[in-house]
Amino acid sequence: MTHQNIGEIREFLLTKLGLAFAENREKELYQKLSKASKNFNFTDTDDFIDWLKNQPLNDKQIQLLASSLTVGETYFFREKKALDYLEFDYLPELIRQRKGKTQQLKIWSAGCATGEEPYSIAILLQRIIPDFKNWDITIHATDINPDFLNKGQKGVYSRWSFRKTPESFKTRYFKELDKNYFQINDSAKSLVTFFYLNLASDIYPSLQNNISNYDVILCRNVLIYFSSEGIKLVASKLYEALKNQGVLLVSPVETSSLLSSQFMPFLYKGYTLFKKGETKKGLISKTQQTKSAIQLIIIFNRKKAYK
Repeated sequence: MTHQNIGEIREFLLTKLGLAFAENREKELYQKLSKASKNFNFTDTDDFIDWLKNQPLNDKQIQLLASSLTVGETYFFREKKALDYLEFDYLPELIRQRKGKTQQLKIWSAGCATGEEPYSIAILLQRIIPDFKNWDITIHATDINPDFLNKGQKGVYSRWSFRKTPESFKTRYFKELDKNYFQINDSAKSLVTFFYLNLASDIYPSLQNNISNYDVILCRNVLIYFSSEGIKLVASKLYEALKNQGVLLVSPVETSSLLSSQFMPFLYKGYTLFKKGETKKGLISKTQQTKSAIQLIIIFNRKKAYK
């Protein structure tokens, strides 16, 4: 495969899916495209790439391509410090303010993968709202990979998805199907709605598909796939999709990419989160922001060096 061809296909993926593959990941990209070619009934990877460059893809084809290029590595209550902020700080106060009034909560898991994240939020809400059935709770779970969405809708998980939770967690919130697979209970499952959304190209915020006015948005381990320009665009859209004083959660390795955005960064037990609008709690100064960005870049580069 020529350097020109790989450059063109990288640009194609960036435009259509928002997926950024750096030059040093060209070998990985070619391997993923080789896997994807079989799903499109191609026996030769280069022929498949030439076809991609000249073929306007429909939505179904884009979703099929995304299935081969994205990774859904996740588990229940991943990056627990961030979820602790929601469970023990932010959401209890929001619930207190709205109890007996609107009694509404709206949360978005953007890039939900196979569903462990949005279901973690559903279970979290059940724990902190005894009368959650009397609340209007919306949890949206979106992804560009239809295979991930199908698995999330089924709500069946292997033991690997529970590797950071105690045994009692499965017993309380899941039904054992056999010794290796467990299905989430109906009460948590009913709180989550899964649907396809392309963060790079679809229109949002939007009143038509109800992608707006969120109290919380989780977009973790998603921005790492985007270019710097793509991150700016997505961050701006996520900002508009939040209510004032709403909170955005990203993974630690993505924090530095948002320090220059409209969001106000703040600390919770050493974990950086982002809020729409000003906040005095744990506010990070501009100097701290710069230092944090440098530290995170160093850590991220070290991780890549050892891979």
